[in-house]
Amino acid sequence: MTRSEQRQYWEDQLETFKKSGMTAKEWCQENGISIHKFNYWKRKCSAVMASTPTHWLPIDMQPEQESDALILRINDVSIEVRQGFDPGLLRLVVTTLASK
Repeated sequence: MTRSEQRQYWEDQLETFKKSGMTAKEWCQENGISIHKFNYWKRKCSAVMASTPTHWLPIDMQPEQESDALILRINDVSIEVRQGFDPGLLRLVVTTLASK
């Protein structure tokens, strides 16, 4: 196994460990891996990840268009209120959402 294959193998193993929810000791015992070898590769892979350069992608931010709407946010719900709305219906909806 080449060094890059070995590194990839351990990166995959460490990812599997993270997803397992187990402690390192439990995971190593279950997978027949020495805790010392596990810690060695954890340090080695962490050092490589820390030295990997970040590549930023450009984004195009367009200004939001002006709107004549009022947006109400209650809990996880957004309500867009426009001119000509029914105040009674809005009161009922807000009361219902606020009680959750």
